[in-house]
Formats: sequence, C-alpha cells, structure tokens
Amino acid sequence: MKLLLLTHCFYPSQKRGGPTVSMTNMAKLAAEFMDVSVATIGYDSDGTPYQGIHEGKNSLFGCDVYYLQNNKMADFAQIIQEIAPDVMYVSSLFSWQYCVPALRIAKKKKIRTILAPRGELMPSALRIKHTRKALYLNSLKCMGLFRNIEIHATSNDEYNEVKKFFPHAKICNVQNLPTFSPLVSQYVEKSSGQLEIAFVGRIHPIKNLDVALNVLKNLRGNVVLHVYGPREDPEYYRRCKEIADSLPSHIQVRFEGNAPHDDIPQILSRCHILLSPTQSENFGQAIVETLMQHRPVVISANTPWRELEANRAGYDIALDRTEAFAEAVNAFVDMNDAEFREWCDGAGAYISERLKLAELAAQYRQLLAGDKP
Repeated sequence: MKLLLLTHCFYPSQKRGGPTVSMTNMAKLAAEFMDVSVATIGYDSDGTPYQGIHEGKNSLFGCDVYYLQNNKMADFAQIIQEIAPDVMYVSSLFSWQYCVPALRIAKKKKIRTILAPRGELMPSALRIKHTRKALYLNSLKCMGLFRNIEIHATSNDEYNEVKKFFPHAKICNVQNLPTFSPLVSQYVEKSSGQLEIAFVGRIHPIKNLDVALNVLKNLRGNVVLHVYGPREDPEYYRRCKEIADSLPSHIQVRFEGNAPHDDIPQILSRCHILLSPTQSENFGQAIVETLMQHRPVVISANTPWRELEANRAGYDIALDRTEAFAEAVNAFVDMNDAEFREWCDGAGAYISERLKLAELAAQYRQLLAGDKP
C-alpha cells in the first residue's frame, strides 16, 4: 500500500516548530508497514535552503522524500499524479499550495484522504486572520472538497473543535508521535532560591513569550530564563526584548537563538523546568520532550497535558490566572534538591503512563493503513 504525506514541516527544518518532529516521526513509523513518499518544501520558513538535500527525490528514513523549491501547486499536483497513492495524508488545512490540489485530485480519483488540521481550527488559531480563513474554508466547502475525507485530530480538545466544522466526517483522535530520545542527563542539582527555566518555541504571539516574561516580574530568588526559538515575528520579538530588559537584576533572560531539534533534549535536561503559557497546543512537542527528560513543566491549560499538579509533574494553569503562573514558578524557586527530585520523578512517571508507545504505534497503523489493532 502506497502512502503520500504532503507537508511543509519535515526534516531537516529547524524553524517550523513541533509539526516538523511529528511529521518526520510519522513517516519513520509508517515506513515500517507501508510504501511511503513525502512531498515537502526544500527550504526553511525563513527561505534558507536545506543543507545536504537536493531538489527532487531523496531517500530518507526508508521513504522517498521530494523536496520542492518553487512551492507551486502544479508541482504538488504532478507528484500526486506520478505516485498514484492509495492513501494521502495532508498536513495543515491552510497550506493551500498543496491542500487544494490534493483535495481536488483525491475527489476526482477517489483516493482515500486524511486531513490533519494540526491545531488550525482551535479558537486561538482561528482568531489570527479570521476573515481570510473563513473565506478559504467556505470556498473549499462550496467546491465539495471536504466530502468523504477523514480527519486526524491529536487531542480531545482538537477533536471537539474539528467536530464543529466537520460534523459528518470520520474523525480519528490519535495523539502526535514524540521523539523517543534517551535521558541525556540523569539529574541537575537544585538549590532553594535559584531556578533555571527553559522556554522553547517560535517567538510568535501564539506562544505567549511576553506572558512568560511578565510572569518573571513577580519571581523571587535568582532566576535565569533561556529562550530557544526562531524570531518569527520581529516586532513581537522587539516587544519581548523590551520586557526582558526591564526586569529586576535578580532575573536574567538569555535569548539563545534557534536550536537544532536534535539538541532540544540536552537543552531541556540542563534546565529545571519548562515555562510555556502558550495560547494553544494540539500536542506540544517541547512539553512532551521536557517531561520525557524527567523535568516538570508550568504550562497553560490549553494543551492536552492536564492534571499535572496532582501527579507532581508540574502545573497546567488557565491563561487568565496570571498570578497563578508566578505562584507555580515561585514554588519551584523555593524547592530544595530533595523536593525537586520528587517532581522530576513525577514528570517521568506522568509522561510514561500517558504515551503508551506500543498502543500509539498500533493506532497509527490503523489510521494510515486501515489495519485493525
């Protein structure tokens, strides 16, 4: 059975965020039981060409990966025609360059198609350029391009939002695939009154770095925030830098720049906690990788990862409770080494229980190949 993945987020992108990790991991897994091809963009989000990748067909992870330089609809349409897949998986509803030709060809040739909105239908995401997105969705609906497609949701929250837009579609709720990296550091010592915090994500309003920086204003002790991620929105970065520069002397903010995905586990293992008051995540690769490094997280309630405090794995807090974010982070500031170790153990146990790797792999096999678990 032939599977074609259409995505703008794929290896070796370093600046397109968590979806790159999710799609690359999916291709690796699918290649174990299907003939997998991938059509993607041959350059990163800032236009930088990928090193070590040539235009057109490449062989990676047991897959045929087609890197396109022009990002034209005709290029994607041609690849779909040449490969003649049994199943198409379209990642991102609003990436019209390949979503539109894929849905058109799928309708004409009756190809089984799975569409993954990747959080794009969540309320916080739809608020951005809302009018343009509404017109786009209505156009595709009027053309009948959503008929008979399947939808891949990756959390209960996303499932509920997708159901509002596609009430009659088959919706499969299967969480994203994380990178299963071993612990690169057994432990980082913790003294009461000091804290090393990581923020990992695009510097973009939806990630709420400004909220995280404002939380720091109410912290005690000696705190360092390490910010890793591409400066996707220059004006927003400027605003965040102004907040960082205004913080008291016992709070340090270090803008570390973008980091390769392969380095993220080691980066996270060097910090005590992750701070991520994100507006919305349908999965949150950085959150999962932090927990997998046995590090607690302080995150917004707008992610699939809930009941953290009860499991001593961190805190999930509603965004309108800004004072609660400061209280949670201050709790970690005050912890001594023995207390912090308990929360590290809780983080590891929490994510191990919820990932259930063998079950997840079986769910993907059923989603993509239609095999029964």
